[in-house]
Amino acid sequence: MSFPPRDLEEVQRAGSLSQDFQVSQLLANLGEEGCPICRETSGNDGRYFFWFFHENYSMAETLDSLTRSFGFCPTHGAHAILNPEGQSPLAVVHEVLARRIGPILSRDATKRAYGKDTGSVLAMIDRCPACRNREDTVARNASFLAAGLNTPAGMDLYGHPGVLCFPHLQAIAPRLPELVLGCILNLHEAAIASSMESLTKQHAMTSGVSSTGWNDPDGALMRALCLIADNDRRLDLYPIGRISGASPAARDPVGDFLETLPNDDACPVCTEVCRSWTEWMAWLGDAVPRGWEVDDVLPACQEHVRAAVRAEDASLAFLTVDKALGAVLDQFRLGVEALAPPSIPESSRTLRRVVQALRGSNPRLRDALHFIGRIPPCPACNRLATARDRILALLFALLEAPHHRASFERGYGLCLKHFSRAMALRPPPVVGTILAEVEAARLSCLQWELEESLRKDAWSNRPESPGAEHTAWRRAVQRFSGFFPGRED
Repeated sequence: MSFPPRDLEEVQRAGSLSQDFQVSQLLANLGEEGCPICRETSGNDGRYFFWFFHENYSMAETLDSLTRSFGFCPTHGAHAILNPEGQSPLAVVHEVLARRIGPILSRDATKRAYGKDTGSVLAMIDRCPACRNREDTVARNASFLAAGLNTPAGMDLYGHPGVLCFPHLQAIAPRLPELVLGCILNLHEAAIASSMESLTKQHAMTSGVSSTGWNDPDGALMRALCLIADNDRRLDLYPIGRISGASPAARDPVGDFLETLPNDDACPVCTEVCRSWTEWMAWLGDAVPRGWEVDDVLPACQEHVRAAVRAEDASLAFLTVDKALGAVLDQFRLGVEALAPPSIPESSRTLRRVVQALRGSNPRLRDALHFIGRIPPCPACNRLATARDRILALLFALLEAPHHRASFERGYGLCLKHFSRAMALRPPPVVGTILAEVEAARLSCLQWELEESLRKDAWSNRPESPGAEHTAWRRAVQRFSGFFPGRED
């Protein structure tokens, strides 16, 4: 689009005013407790789905994006299902997705049947568009706040009392100059050390009262959580409630999985991943009161730390948050050390500056960003990924037998997310053909149900009684996104 000179100036002036407003708003957020970016992006998912259901769901760009991602991620799929306005738009969207992806699956199955395994594109799915929207929103706000903090007046506001949460500090760090980043890291290092001390004291005072329920009278636990995890009020996917009861001393993984294989109400891999999570958390719930060593198996990513805090076990929550705080504190200390000027002679220092200028890089800043940007490994994430891949490997083995193959063909099949993962693991050609054929058949039937549901929604067809296809939109979201069968809404 082209503008006359006067109109172009007005557009540029409006953009500058908008940016100035965003910067001012984020700096003003520093006057209150918590993360300024969290405050600004709060409710982003709600806004995304408002526009999705009212305008964007039928746009070609939206449909193309959802086709590439095989629908929403499990969290945003669950969010979409809970929206009271979602039935008709989600039916429309997933009818298009089923119509587009079903034939690809059929062609893939045919190629595999003839021994032409070319590395199906179905093994490569794109990022969930709702997740991408959230990341873009955070990136914009991080850019605006970085502009505000790159002034003496902006830095004077930081930490009085608002400070960034760790994920948003990671987002803004590459946008900050070395001096500003060093000041912020020093402030956060002190804040986290103080938070860990408060957390330890409060846990010591409340641990003898009760091991269940919330024992956080002074709010030390929640303040600590806000330092290490963003405060976005997105839907929590994991089951809540008291996590207790040790898993059986012995179980039959093959027999248990075979029982779920012919069920037609849930993806058996989703069911196994959910079981793995509850088993892991149940073990922790029993081990913590006994004083067992659990530090190496506590959740560490912000998603699973939040899920552990939501469980009604105060001791487990305190230990999980304390460990996560310690990991973040170590990263900050390494970042501060990396930014510290080296103690070298002035002559060597001058030569070093010349070399850095010629290379166009700052190794101290680069090292600091490396330490700050690291994502700590999460034992819970590793467990769920292992459970997913191990159960898919078991499925590949079982599908070699005709009677197990028949059970699988009678059942649910796989959700599209786990089907894509199965293809990425490159199953044997015969197994890949079976998986693609079953998935294509399920999508074909689902597409018909969605079409029938949309047809009966028409005013002229109101005398027709709705049938099971009336819930096809909900089953379509679960088919494409996957879900946690044990989750309590």
